[in-house]
Amino acid sequence: MRESWWRVLAAVAVFAVVALEGVLLRDDNSPLDTMDDATHQWALHNRNGFFTWGAKLIEYLTEPILATVLAILIGAFFIWRDRGLKRGVTIIATVLIAQAIAQVLRVFVDRPRPPASSRLISLSDAPSYPSLHSTGSTAFMVIIAWVATAYSVKLWMRLALDAAAIATGFVTSSRVYIGAGWASDQIAAVLIALACALLVTAVIELVWPWAHTLFPNSVARWFNDDSDRRRPALDLADGPAEG
Repeated sequence: MRESWWRVLAAVAVFAVVALEGVLLRDDNSPLDTMDDATHQWALHNRNGFFTWGAKLIEYLTEPILATVLAILIGAFFIWRDRGLKRGVTIIATVLIAQAIAQVLRVFVDRPRPPASSRLISLSDAPSYPSLHSTGSTAFMVIIAWVATAYSVKLWMRLALDAAAIATGFVTSSRVYIGAGWASDQIAAVLIALACALLVTAVIELVWPWAHTLFPNSVARWFNDDSDRRRPALDLADGPAEG
């Protein structure tokens, strides 16, 4: 219980940092402008055919709508498999909330993308902070890695989260490479995705024990997915989960 509350506080702190950076960007007073200019220029001067092909492929594979659809489909699969809502709702809620927060911030900050002349693909002039591509894909990969290995040996969770981190690195760097956004846009996107994963998993763990009492028996059974008999593998220092 205490660990869940710490995750809630950590998520709120991360959201505050991202919002503060958005305020600074809105006033053209961001301390990250120098880094953004440097990484943008580095990308311009280090483009080649192979990396360009890979970056464009990643761009198409990480469309926000695709992350949303996959989250709903995989969430529905977990609901069917578990005969319970917990893991499926966690996946769907994390991705949708992360993208919603990113979209609200984009409208508020209204940060322009890099110049059109530096882009490798045609893009809308939608605001760039935070990156919606990186937010959706990172939230999707992290929460899938977390939920899919929640009742497994801790090593599998480590490996799954490491794979999600590597894939996130490819996604975020490709956005800068093709000129779709700035480096700080990607950092904010990753922070939002991680904060949403922390917040959603913590809130669900806090409300699930008494959710059974809120609904009739016919509905309450969907809140019983054997969670009491299978300890979530959230403490990476432990050994194999029981059950």
